[in-house]
Amino acid sequence: MSSSALSFSDTSIDTMWGPGFIGFIVSVGLYGLTISQTLHYYQYYYREDELTLKLLVLLIFSLDSFHVYTTAHSFWRYFIEGRIGSTLGNALPWQLIASLMTTYVITFIVQSYYGYRVFKVSRHNKIILGAICFFALVQLASGAAFVAEEINANVNSRTDIFSNSAVLILELSSTVLGDLLITCATVWYLRAERTGMQMTEKLVHRLVVHAINMGMVGGVVALVQLIVFVARRREMLFFAPNLVVSKCYVNSLLATLNARHSIRDARDAWMDDDNAHGIVLHRVGNHSSAGLWGRHKTPMDTKELRRFRLAMQKHADSMSMATAGDEEVPHDRKYADRGDAKSALKNYEIKAQGSVFVMGDLAA
Repeated sequence: MSSSALSFSDTSIDTMWGPGFIGFIVSVGLYGLTISQTLHYYQYYYREDELTLKLLVLLIFSLDSFHVYTTAHSFWRYFIEGRIGSTLGNALPWQLIASLMTTYVITFIVQSYYGYRVFKVSRHNKIILGAICFFALVQLASGAAFVAEEINANVNSRTDIFSNSAVLILELSSTVLGDLLITCATVWYLRAERTGMQMTEKLVHRLVVHAINMGMVGGVVALVQLIVFVARRREMLFFAPNLVVSKCYVNSLLATLNARHSIRDARDAWMDDDNAHGIVLHRVGNHSSAGLWGRHKTPMDTKELRRFRLAMQKHADSMSMATAGDEEVPHDRKYADRGDAKSALKNYEIKAQGSVFVMGDLAA
């Protein structure tokens, strides 16, 4: 048995199960939020989403429910059965080991889904997708190896628990790195879609905050667990965040799915605001749930943006924008001799459509 391993023989009940019980109480509260968000999803998104997404939500909810059952059964065994004289032995209950594996599977599924969203937002950047999938797979594989070690300890009647600390550290580290990559990549590609116009800055900022919340909720809890495990591993303090982290991932995923209507409303309001000023963004798809809006991808660089601002300021006194939402600005009639303003306005429209394309991906 390694010097850093825990043992039933030298670990008191309160030290071993106290932090875990606190984490269990918090996780039960978060499970109530999971139920609420799942009901909300099937009430408002069931008809419009594809079958795969419906099954994903069902799978995540089922795994989370199984996690609650296994942890509750573990504490029942030690706190109730243990008080009436039953023989518990020195092995971890299988329910607790199953809850650990469930956590790793949930983390893998959620990170994989977020990787798919980043893949769409980044316009099919396979390198970013590969890196996210790599960290997700390392997390799952190291978690499975850790669970296998605990099963082996039970089979061989060993009294040491959580003895393979290196594997657990690898699992937690890959989890944190995967979440960090998801967050940074999403924020990077969202910020790249800025037009420099005041009308879009507020919406982009909102999407950035949404992306941070999407990627870092579970990652922060995993980081806390990693720090506590390295610093105070013999006191089982890391057991508390371990029971909470899966609920954070599940609720983060459900909140992301349930926020799509809000993102679409903000996107449509932004487009309506542009249309009110005569800049028409053409819809190029009829898939209402995917939000496929203008797929132009040409970015507006700093010189083009400055050119646009100067041209618009120069001709502001002579520009008469159309007020009808479906009426395009009559560029050819009014500005046939104003090539700079027309070109700058076209560049702005291209950039705006690219931003709406990204917003549509987040709303998908």
